[in-house]
Amino acid sequence: MTTAIVSRQRPAPAAIAQIQLEDKQTAAATEARATGAQVVLLLTRDRSFEKSLSEALHNPVILISRDIDEALQIMAVHSDELSLVVIDFDDGCHGMTLLSAIKNCLEKLPVIVATSNDTYHAAAVAYANGAAACLAKPITTAELKVVIRQLRQAKLELTATSSGGSICK
Repeated sequence: MTTAIVSRQRPAPAAIAQIQLEDKQTAAATEARATGAQVVLLLTRDRSFEKSLSEALHNPVILISRDIDEALQIMAVHSDELSLVVIDFDDGCHGMTLLSAIKNCLEKLPVIVATSNDTYHAAAVAYANGAAACLAKPITTAELKVVIRQLRQAKLELTATSSGGSICK
C-alpha cells in the first residue's frame, strides 16, 4: 500500500496578502463589468498621483500596482475589462516594460504616461512605444480630466468611423 504525503505548510503572509489582493481586484473588475464603470490599471508608487487620477474619473475601478510584476499580472488577468492604463515613468524602466507589453499585446488600449524626469526624452520614448498621451508631473486633476475626455472622444470617433458611420463636427 502506497501512502501519499501531503504537505500542509501554511502560505507565507505575503502570499496570503497577494491572494487577498487578487480576489479584491477580481471582485472590483467583475462589479465594474456589471455596472459599466471604467477599469483603469495604474502603475505608480506616488499616492498623490493615485488620488488625482481617482478624482479625474467618474466612478472608476482603479487596479493599482506598485511594481511591474503585479502590473503585468493584472494586465494578463483583466485585459478584457481594462479601458485605460496610466503609467508613472518615475519608477525607472519598469514603466517602459509595461508600455512595451501593452503595445505588443493590447495595442488598442489607451495609455497615459506621467513623468517628472527629462520630460522631452520620456515623451519621445513614450509616444514611440504607443502612448496616447504623456504628461509632465505634477499633474492636476483638471489636466487628467481633459486628457481622459480627449481619449474617450477619439475612441468614440474611431468606433463611429470603423462601423461605417460618419462623424459630423
